[in-house]
Amino acid sequence: EGIRVDEQQEWDFEYVHQKTGEQRWFHNIAMGSEVNGKKKYILVLSDRTSDKKMNQALSEAVHAAETANRAKSTFLSNMSHDIRTPMNAIIGFSELLEKHMDEKERARDYIQKIRSSSSFLLSLINYVLEMARIESGKATLKREVGYFEELKEALNAVFEPAVSKKGLTYRCELQVEHEYVRCDRTKVREILLNVVSNSIKYTPEGGSVS
Repeated sequence: EGIRVDEQQEWDFEYVHQKTGEQRWFHNIAMGSEVNGKKKYILVLSDRTSDKKMNQALSEAVHAAETANRAKSTFLSNMSHDIRTPMNAIIGFSELLEKHMDEKERARDYIQKIRSSSSFLLSLINYVLEMARIESGKATLKREVGYFEELKEALNAVFEPAVSKKGLTYRCELQVEHEYVRCDRTKVREILLNVVSNSIKYTPEGGSVS
């Protein structure tokens, strides 16, 4: 009743259907007019429920896409960090191998460590290639037989250059009842890689990691 003659007002409003209890959204237009000297009102209600639901669906899709992009960026950032560690080990041992080619035992040791680090690097790259599976929620854990002693040697080889560079005292001991376990070997190595990598990263030069 506060609307003046020839004035128009618009607003959106949410209603609940009295029979179904469904929420519905309307865009309302109210106009004031004068007919035969009397003030009259024209009210137009436009049902925008389908538009509202479509906009909500689009908003949710955009949010899901943004979340997926953030997850992908985080994943790639973490994987690039993980990949860099065995890559540095391969480069470091390759340089040492070049310097000590004439020493058979030492050269054999470096070749074994390069092979171990390369195997680890390859398994990490394979996981990066499975990005589509991870995005679709179909990533699965592999059931493999893992040998902890082999895992320990692989970790020692990967981190030897970083330990030497910082002058750290590094000790890795196994205290497990069963040395052979069923696990996803790459994921277990990845977990331990992050733990040991952070230990080395945040231990000051000359310190110790065990």
